[in-house]
Amino acid sequence: MNEEMVQQNYTPYEKSESFTKTAWTMVAVGCVPFVTSCIILLLVSSIKHKRKELIFFTALCVSTLILGAGYTAAGYRRLYVLSYAEYFISPFDCLVKAVHNIMFEIGETTSALVMLLLTGDQLASMISFKWYLKFTSRKAELLLVVIYTLSCVVYAIIMLVSLLITDQNTRISPFCYQDEAMPGNFYQVHCDFLLVAYYTSLTVCLVALLCRKFMKKKNTAAGRLGQMIKQKKVVHRVSVIIFFRSIFQMIPMTLLSFTENESLIDNMWLAHPLGLTLELILYSAFDQEIRHCIKLLCTGQACINLPLSPCCRSTTNTETIDK
Repeated sequence: MNEEMVQQNYTPYEKSESFTKTAWTMVAVGCVPFVTSCIILLLVSSIKHKRKELIFFTALCVSTLILGAGYTAAGYRRLYVLSYAEYFISPFDCLVKAVHNIMFEIGETTSALVMLLLTGDQLASMISFKWYLKFTSRKAELLLVVIYTLSCVVYAIIMLVSLLITDQNTRISPFCYQDEAMPGNFYQVHCDFLLVAYYTSLTVCLVALLCRKFMKKKNTAAGRLGQMIKQKKVVHRVSVIIFFRSIFQMIPMTLLSFTENESLIDNMWLAHPLGLTLELILYSAFDQEIRHCIKLLCTGQACINLPLSPCCRSTTNTETIDK
């Protein structure tokens, strides 16, 4: 293989030392949410009776884990191409070879949908507690299974559509960027969907906070007021996630549409998984049951096989609403 000829197929930025450093950074940055999510999932799995809010949080951890693995895979893909000086390849080859694209799509989409469900659930608890109770933990689990299954099915359909409608004689970058590998305007539609989901989650969360304050002042029924107080901490924890999602995801993704600087775009996307990791850490710090598990683990009182032998203090039905 003529390396000189291959190098002519790369852009000046892709041939720069900065691009290589970015590839190594992607590998390192991807490991942070991956490891963090694994640790938190082990802690959460030791809680015997999971609240509905905690089920959604578990799903967020899974999505972050998938996304972190995608960043690591994308970094390795870049290093592999630079090491072996690959020629341009077809769009379908990119979909098949670049596993990070699958992880990006599934991780980002499911994370946005889970966040939307979590904020909507909290808004329901502020407006009508009957609606909140009707949407049980079991229903939440089934809905999450449907979301993850549909995400995988949709990506399989995209690969099929790419095979049918895309000219496979076309050659794209071997680095397999999402906007080049996806057929048609799918990548732009995907980004628009994420932004709509993020801004909707932010709006719903703000409405839930306003409803909580308004209902607390107006509602004189002792039972309803007690329910509102019990949900206060839950809404605050969700607000923390939304706040950091605004800083690390919504604002950078909005700014991406106004710049073509490749180096700046790469740096913005590198902050993306770190923001998700910070969300998980802060939420865990504010959650009483997860803190209890961490305390047991640090003092050596926790079980060795966390996923198999629940060791954290279980909660009753009353406690599940209170925390």
